[in-house]
Amino acid sequence: MNFIKHIFSYDFLIYINRVRLDNTDTTFAVIAAVLIVAAIAIRVYMYFEKHIVRYQLLSRVWRMSLTIGLLGAVWYGARYQLVGWFGTHLAFILLMLVGVVWAGYILKYYLQSYKKEKSHWDHKQLKDKYLKMA
Repeated sequence: MNFIKHIFSYDFLIYINRVRLDNTDTTFAVIAAVLIVAAIAIRVYMYFEKHIVRYQLLSRVWRMSLTIGLLGAVWYGARYQLVGWFGTHLAFILLMLVGVVWAGYILKYYLQSYKKEKSHWDHKQLKDKYLKMA
């Protein structure tokens, strides 16, 4: 219970420790770095992807990972430079909340539309293949 109380306290959310970076700050920086590395890996994989519908799905995930990761890196720079509101834990938590909502929309697309679009595209490619043969 004390942990949750600490997370929602003024000291954690708003106060910037001007003496040193906290372990939480380092953890947030690692999360941002992992998102950037994931975005780079996805982009390399996209280079070899031939299926247009899967490419579009990967493109959505890539944009989300790169955007949230780079904004997280900017947050860490602001935190390191002790920049007012932009360097608070609240700013990073809001950034992660935006990332989770964005990932939710991508997941919703994947669960509702992706399989239909992929099936439709595969059927169209098969149809075009036989039309070219005739």
